[in-house]
Amino acid sequence: VCAYLGDGEAAQAYGERGLELARAARDAYAEAVSSNILGQIAYDRGDYPAARAASELSLAIEQRIGNRWSMSFSLTNLGKVAYAQGDYEAAQRLFSQSLDLRLAIGDIRGAAICHHRLGDTAVGLGDQEGARAHYGRSLGLFRGIGNRWGQAAVQIALGQLAIAQGRPAEE
Repeated sequence: VCAYLGDGEAAQAYGERGLELARAARDAYAEAVSSNILGQIAYDRGDYPAARAASELSLAIEQRIGNRWSMSFSLTNLGKVAYAQGDYEAAQRLFSQSLDLRLAIGDIRGAAICHHRLGDTAVGLGDQEGARAHYGRSLGLFRGIGNRWGQAAVQIALGQLAIAQGRPAEE
């Protein structure tokens, strides 16, 4: 909540406290979640090395305990870091792994997010048609679950792609 309200310092403090409590209780799942949250906080402030380290720790714990739901979040977070650093091939691989997990567990919203991120990554790789295909899948999934925020975000991405392709009237 603190992070969404823009209070990064409080978010960081609560995340660190959560991690301390999880470790004290020897609760691996809580440690993974706390690490994942700390990774997202670091990503939001542009500290990509800290974001990667926290997300990798989270992923390692989730793999050890077999929690595919949480793994999908860590993979997405790692993909976001790779994308932000211009490593589009790694981002594509990480988002694809997350997508596979999300589809396997029936996480439609997560799958839609992954397709959106894969569309962005395809743009970064110069694959505009691949981007259009991923954005189309994302939009269909978001429509199917009635997620208007997701639909709007994908429509913006499709509009930006159409402008980049010199076809702004098509979207």
